[in-house]
Amino acid sequence: MTNIAIADPKDATDRLENEAAMARLWAESPRMCDVLECADGARYKIVHPGVQNSAAGPDFRGAVLVDQDGHRMTGDIELHLAARDWYSHGHHRDGGYNGVVLHVVINRAARETSRQSSGVYAPIAVLSTDPRPTISADAVSAGVFDEWDRDRIGDLLDSLGDQRFLDRGRGFRIQMESGADPDQCAYESVLETMGYSSNTKPFRQLANAVPYAEFSRLVDEPAGTRVAGITALLANAGGLMGHMAPGAERRQLERLARKLGRPRKTATPEWRLFHVRPVNHPANRLRGAAALLARTVRSGLSSVLAGVLLSDSPERLTKFLQKPPFIGLSGASETAVNVVLPHLFAMGATGVDQALCDAAMTAYREAKVRSSNGSAMRFARSVGIPTDRGFVSSARRQQGVLHL
Repeated sequence: MTNIAIADPKDATDRLENEAAMARLWAESPRMCDVLECADGARYKIVHPGVQNSAAGPDFRGAVLVDQDGHRMTGDIELHLAARDWYSHGHHRDGGYNGVVLHVVINRAARETSRQSSGVYAPIAVLSTDPRPTISADAVSAGVFDEWDRDRIGDLLDSLGDQRFLDRGRGFRIQMESGADPDQCAYESVLETMGYSSNTKPFRQLANAVPYAEFSRLVDEPAGTRVAGITALLANAGGLMGHMAPGAERRQLERLARKLGRPRKTATPEWRLFHVRPVNHPANRLRGAAALLARTVRSGLSSVLAGVLLSDSPERLTKFLQKPPFIGLSGASETAVNVVLPHLFAMGATGVDQALCDAAMTAYREAKVRSSNGSAMRFARSVGIPTDRGFVSSARRQQGVLHL
């Protein structure tokens, strides 16, 4: 779910009485809100709201959004007072709505979705009339932190870091409350982290092509065969078999792939391999993921991760996620902070397991910084935030910088 912060909540409440009023407000959205912030932490700037459509089809055509990595997303916008109107108006059966990149509504129940006839789900943005207070981009660029002491800045970053964590957890919770399998949710996000910024989308496609449930076929196999079987399934579906090490190992993987078969017929992900370091090549990252996943198929990914967190120290969870040389300490730490701990927090909230919620939040707040994230630190220095390791020593505080 996405929240749009409105400049004047009272004015918005008075005007949002029909879809025509919503259309007028959406047309002004680039001026009235800085960003769209998704529950999973993704943020989008509205560059252009699109052109209002007077014919049949979506309400606005050609809207332009920019994500937090600077990538542009262009598509249609559909407006409704209630999210359920997507289905009552028959948009889920109309291919003319397959280009909708954002469904903007006033009211939405937790389980409501916007499924397109193509099978893709358009994200839902709730037009909020109760925005959270934020520091504007103009204020930051003007040097809002110049007169702040270290403790005050630190408290703000810790608070923003917690907000980022809770937003990610809320994204997982929405998925699970909508009926999604917790293991599949965690698996998709863990696999996505294997791609860094270049190959996150192909890894997400691969997770959908080979669902986590497929690995249950290997539950009674020896540990080494489980690893090889998962590697074969993923490499085969991902078109990466040719990038595996030649020789006996590749021949074994090819035999296993033929025996296990391709789970579903899908398009082969388009990998970005230019200037990718050898250790970060998708084929190698896939091998690390397979070694990790093979240890979870008997009890389930979510259950195993929760057990490691609850029965041992938070540092043990990070070590569990390591699979050298393909998943190092910094990569494992980022996966724990950005995926595993928010997922376990959401599981605890969904299942009313306060101990799991508390353990996940505590582990997040105690997690150490494992990588410097140069772009975030350059931003921090430019606005007067201290960047020494003594100040930005926790992953929580680093996440606060990223959130800001």
